[in-house]
Amino acid sequence: MFFSSNLRYLRRVHNLTQEALSNHLGVSLKKIGSYEEERATPKLEPLIEIANFFSVTLEQFINQDLSLESINKNTSELPELKKYAAAERLRVLSITQDRNENEYIELVRLDSEEDYIKGYSDIDFVAGLPKCQLPALPLNHTYRAFEISDSLLAAPTNSIVVGAFVADWNELKDNEPCIIVSENTGIVFRKIKNQIIQNDTLLLEDTNGQFSSYSVSVEDIEEIWRFAAYISLDFPQVPTQVNELRQTMQNLQSALEILEERKIKKKTR
Repeated sequence: MFFSSNLRYLRRVHNLTQEALSNHLGVSLKKIGSYEEERATPKLEPLIEIANFFSVTLEQFINQDLSLESINKNTSELPELKKYAAAERLRVLSITQDRNENEYIELVRLDSEEDYIKGYSDIDFVAGLPKCQLPALPLNHTYRAFEISDSLLAAPTNSIVVGAFVADWNELKDNEPCIIVSENTGIVFRKIKNQIIQNDTLLLEDTNGQFSSYSVSVEDIEEIWRFAAYISLDFPQVPTQVNELRQTMQNLQSALEILEERKIKKKTR
C-alpha cells in the first residue's frame, strides 16, 4: 500500500506544505502529518476526496508508487503554470524605500489602474506613485494600496484597500479577500477559491453576492495582494437595524419608567 508515500510525494510535487494541503482539503494539520507518517489512514470517502484533489484514481493512489509513474503529466518537474504560481518562475516586484531602507506603501489610484497593470514591474513607474507608511501593519511584508470603486463592491465606496504581497499563490486559502491584478480583469478585490492544484485557476467571488463568480487562469494574473487593511474616506454609517434596535430599547426604557411612576403613585395614595 503506497497511500502515505504517494500523499507525501504528490504534496511535494505540487509544492504544497502540509499546512497548505490541510487548508485545501479541510482537514487538520495533525491528520495530514499522521497520514504521511503512516500513523493513520483516512476512511474511504476522504481517501477518494484526496485522490480526486490530486487528479489520480483511487487505485493509483493506493496501489501504485506514483514516484515511478507518469500520471497525465511529467511529474519529474512542476508544469510551467505551477512554477509561476509558486513563484519559481521569475516574477518581478518593484518597491521603493526611504533613506532608512523602510519600504513605502505605494498607492494605485483609480485613474492609474491601466498604467499600473502595464508598468507594475517598472521601478521608475512604481517610484512615481503616491506613497506613505503605516506603522500599525506587521513587519516583514511588502504592502501596496489600491483605491476601490463601486464596480469592485468588496469594500466601502471611496475606500483604499491595503494588500500584502503574495509570492506563492499555492498558500492562498479559500475565502481570503485578495486584490487581483490582471490585464484581463483589471484590478479587482474579491474573495478567492484556490483551484490552482486542480486546474491552474482562482475562482473570484463577490463579497456582496451581487455578481456571478468567475475563474481566472494563473497565467493571466500579474500580482496578488492579500487583504491587510482598508482606509475609508467616508464616515461609517450606523446600520439601520442598529438604529431601530436602539430606538426600541429607548421606548422600552420609557415605558418601564412610566410603569414605575404609576406604582409609586398608587403606593402614596
